[in-house]
Amino acid sequence: MKKLTVLIVILLLLSLLLGCWDRRYLRDHMLILAIGYDLNEDNQKIRKTVSFPLETPANMPQTGTSGGQNEQLTVEGNTIGETDIELDRHLSQKFDRSKARVILLGKKLAEQGIFSVLDATYRDPKGALGAVVAIADETAEDGLKKGDFQSFLPSEYYFDLLKTAEESGIIIRENVQSICPVLLGGRKDIVLPLIKIGEGENKVNLDGMALFSGDKMTGTITGEHSIMLLILKKTNTKKIHFNLKVSDDEEDHGKNYVTFAIRKEKRKLDLDVKGEDIKVNIHINLRLEVEEYPKDKLYKEENIETLEKQIEKRLTTIAKETIEKIQEANNDSLGIGERIRAFHHDTWEQVDWREVYPDIPFDVTFDVEISQHGVIN
Repeated sequence: MKKLTVLIVILLLLSLLLGCWDRRYLRDHMLILAIGYDLNEDNQKIRKTVSFPLETPANMPQTGTSGGQNEQLTVEGNTIGETDIELDRHLSQKFDRSKARVILLGKKLAEQGIFSVLDATYRDPKGALGAVVAIADETAEDGLKKGDFQSFLPSEYYFDLLKTAEESGIIIRENVQSICPVLLGGRKDIVLPLIKIGEGENKVNLDGMALFSGDKMTGTITGEHSIMLLILKKTNTKKIHFNLKVSDDEEDHGKNYVTFAIRKEKRKLDLDVKGEDIKVNIHINLRLEVEEYPKDKLYKEENIETLEKQIEKRLTTIAKETIEKIQEANNDSLGIGERIRAFHHDTWEQVDWREVYPDIPFDVTFDVEISQHGVIN
């Protein structure tokens, strides 16, 4: 009798189970792997471009390195939500952003502000928080449609491009989730990879980083200044390779340059705060490995010391120029305001940080040690 009662209870409970109430069948959704956002020509509406794979029938030949075909679609709307609705009018399956790997933002849109564009992703419980974010120098639509991609899907190409660049110490790679607390905190600014399509040929390449003040893009930084910003932030420095011109004395042009890798960095950042007067002192110790130095003769200690001084001088100049660029863009990606608020709160309350930051004096110094210079002298 007892066993029968237990069996009846189990059967009643089973009848109440709803199963997987939140299930989503893959066959019912169009998986969007890359999304691009732009402003239209009137700078009023949002243009959304999506990239997604198409199924290839078994009896049709496959194209591309991964097989199948890739498709792009562009729609317009007053808001991101309206573009989502508009996409459902064109797609054979329901729009699904949850698997997006890359989000490209056009330059004009980024200059107007990016948080409102990402708002829908943050509110969506299945939003693609892991999607990497980058700025297209012209339009995101061109970035997704005109790129001469070396892989089948634009999403794969951009994801791998940004991953490789980060591993090589060229950029800072951010995703939707990592930039959210920075944008909302208001005490620090972000920098995002800047992507450019080459003129004449549809070649996509990294052109540096876009500087932001709040959620608005306010400038760009490229070349050696982009790498210097990573050093000042102490980000990925062990992966950085730097080529510097350290002299103008040699007739053989190549002998005026040195290429080195950073093997160790120590950074000391001090704030000198007296009331509303703020000064920032940054001292950086670098241990380097020389990878290329056509002038050679590094077996002599005096030559190593001379090269160290030349590198220190050149790095100091580049650091000064880099600070000027980020201050001109009102970009506090070094987190100076965050430190002021934490350790000098009275000063923080007295000043308008966005007003005073561009005029704060910075003093950056370097101490360079060449610990390795290759297997030959």
